[in-house]
Amino acid sequence: MLKLFTSIIMVSSWMGDIKMYLLNVSALAISMSHIDMILKIILLVFSIGYTAQRWWMLNKEATKKMKIDKLIIHCSATREGQHISLETIRDWHVNGRGWSNVGYHYIIYLDGTIKKGRADNIPGAHCKDFNRKSLGICYVGGVEEDGKTPKDTRTTKQIDSLESLLLTLKAIHTDSTVHGHRDFSNKACPSFDATEEYSYISEMQYEKDN
Repeated sequence: MLKLFTSIIMVSSWMGDIKMYLLNVSALAISMSHIDMILKIILLVFSIGYTAQRWWMLNKEATKKMKIDKLIIHCSATREGQHISLETIRDWHVNGRGWSNVGYHYIIYLDGTIKKGRADNIPGAHCKDFNRKSLGICYVGGVEEDGKTPKDTRTTKQIDSLESLLLTLKAIHTDSTVHGHRDFSNKACPSFDATEEYSYISEMQYEKDN
């Protein structure tokens, strides 16, 4: 009888040990799960921080390297009177050419509305070999209704907006000169002699701060 009682006590003790062991294992598993979650959060925060720092450094480097000395005018090479939006041009450049954004810094609609493309401190994708030292300005139009013959199709409002924009940019980038895309490539773009037409802006002199 005594042996049976002793055996029961020993079994009960073992069961308690097993229960305690299982509780410890469960607690450890939960703890490991929490550690795993904490590690994932730390890695996520580190990744976000690194990406933000990298973007800031690249943006700072681009800003530091860009000294604008040319304002280059383009046309969208679309039919006279045909409205084309910034979004459409961006789609051409991003999905059609694989660029990161629209290549121009400014787009001028038929009604004279000026739309902002790339930020001025980000190099454009509009004039090979000159993107890091220029701003690209595109007016909607540039060809006849046949869709291929070059023509200065600027509306009166486009002409006014373009002149106003050039004067504003010249005041900011005082060493800049105005050009047409055709001055740097074998193209008719922007379908008029921008260098000659806006020579008076290029020749403007501004006093520099000491």
